[in-house]
Amino acid sequence: MDGIAVEDVDYRNDLEFGHRILRIFVGEYVSGGGQWKNPDPALLPEGQMMAAGLVDDLTAVDGVQVLLARDPTLPPLRPDVDQCSTPDWDQAVSACDAAWIIAPESDGILLRLTRMVEAGGRLLLGCRADAVSVASSKIATARLLAAWGVPSIPTPDRCGVIPPSTTGWVAKPDDGAGACDMIATDDIDHLRHWLQSRLDTHVVQPRIDGLAASVLFLARDGEASVLSINSQSVELTHKDCRYLGGTIGEYEQHRAALAPLAAAAAAALPGLWGPVGIDVLLTETGPVVVEINPRLTTLWSGLHDALGINPAKMVLDLANGRPLPECRPIKKVKVTVP
Repeated sequence: MDGIAVEDVDYRNDLEFGHRILRIFVGEYVSGGGQWKNPDPALLPEGQMMAAGLVDDLTAVDGVQVLLARDPTLPPLRPDVDQCSTPDWDQAVSACDAAWIIAPESDGILLRLTRMVEAGGRLLLGCRADAVSVASSKIATARLLAAWGVPSIPTPDRCGVIPPSTTGWVAKPDDGAGACDMIATDDIDHLRHWLQSRLDTHVVQPRIDGLAASVLFLARDGEASVLSINSQSVELTHKDCRYLGGTIGEYEQHRAALAPLAAAAAAALPGLWGPVGIDVLLTETGPVVVEINPRLTTLWSGLHDALGINPAKMVLDLANGRPLPECRPIKKVKVTVP
């Protein structure tokens, strides 16, 4: 943290590059000390991928410097980038002009860190707290999407309820992120046993067959611009779930059907800002929304290569008030989680 000097300038409404250095704090929760000196080995690979890709893109923008949160048990990500090791990010955020947070929704982590940045008066390069609060809950998200007429997976209004289904069930944390602590089964006795210690935390949804896809888009002020339509590789069994990555641009042929879902999500949650992902199932009767990710996701690590454009620069342009970009992948890029 030595040598950091930040001018007392409010960049939230007028962020212009080329006149001074913009200092951006990058906080990826798992690799950045959120799990202090004990980063989860199952989540660390994805965290490292997102942090590395974001740092590469931000440092390629003229006039931008990065301060990266880094767990002290991990080696430096890049020797030419300033890093800080602290379990408390408040001081690091206050030493910068802006903050870009990457964190799981589980246990209110992303919401807490988002509120921290907002309370500190720094430019938040991400979704606002009100949108994060809704999107962090499967139940709240399903209610909102239903009110807007957006097709989504039927979800009970409270945790622990097993809905009727002839195709089996998927059980997952209401506030979970990624593939953590979820199963799929057609054995109701197995499901009931697995749920015994999770009745207050997990939702159960009917299992729906379809291709796993995602929509990556930029949002601002209730509007959305789709960047890519992607495939996702997920192993979901009666024991656990593993996210293996996906291919950016793999399902671009479905753009016409999926772009309206991004537009509806942005309109329903105008606090969505910057990078957002929507997980979708492509079924025989049309697309069905699985969840909204109010943050940068793992596939963003390959987005620069797929688009031929720096996605971090596009996000910074949003803060400058520039129009939402219109683009799509120029090539397919496979992103694999180690």
